[in-house]
Amino acid sequence: MTSELPKEKYFNAQLYLGDCCYHGITTPQDYKQAVFWYKEAAQQGDTDAQFNLGICYLQGRGTLQDYKQAVYWIGKASRGGGLHEAQCLYDSCYQYELADKKQKLS
Repeated sequence: MTSELPKEKYFNAQLYLGDCCYHGITTPQDYKQAVFWYKEAAQQGDTDAQFNLGICYLQGRGTLQDYKQAVYWIGKASRGGGLHEAQCLYDSCYQYELADKKQKLS
């Protein structure tokens, strides 16, 4: 997949590309490319992309496993509204202390 598409205002398409790469839909499965596209959409505020990116960090798919980044992105998704799964997983991350509780999340 190419990364030469415009990087702003196309977060729905970027999320879709991330999903295609993650699940191998119409393209070979490629977690690294999925992380790239999820991050592009997540940085523009797409809560689904933020959640999916957090899951990638949590599981170490397409990126190094990083619990702090997982909590950061899942937390952003949970505060963005509309994603009950994100709030539940975010709460679980702290319950099981997967990240430093003093980490400032914004």
